[in-house]
Amino acid sequence: MTKKLRVDEPLCIGCRICEVVCSVKRFGVVNPSKSAIRVIRRSLGFSVKVCVQCEDAPCVDACPSGALKIDKGWIEVDYGACTLCLSCVEACPLGAIFRHPDVKHVIICNACQGRFECIPRCPTKAIIWQES
Repeated sequence: MTKKLRVDEPLCIGCRICEVVCSVKRFGVVNPSKSAIRVIRRSLGFSVKVCVQCEDAPCVDACPSGALKIDKGWIEVDYGACTLCLSCVEACPLGAIFRHPDVKHVIICNACQGRFECIPRCPTKAIIWQES
């Protein structure tokens, strides 16, 4: 059994606290568009896009510069090596890798290197780290 980050979307109320926590943790600003987790309003609830740390990691394989690596179990971006070619964005089956015009590298969840800052702050416990 392996563990994966998962979102129980029916529990998501669209508060976007996870986006705020992530953007502050990563960039020191409240800017959900710089978050590695994205809450998207749908006609019947919310969809949440976040990297689940795939075992086969097609994004890592697709990166021609080697900027994406699995380090200590988490996908990490080597900021200096990322060329913003967006091959990883195209390869991600979940649409969970993002770009922001002010950021010189792709934005992907690294699970706060195992600290999962968003999980304890989700008021409905919709974000889960569980065995799959």
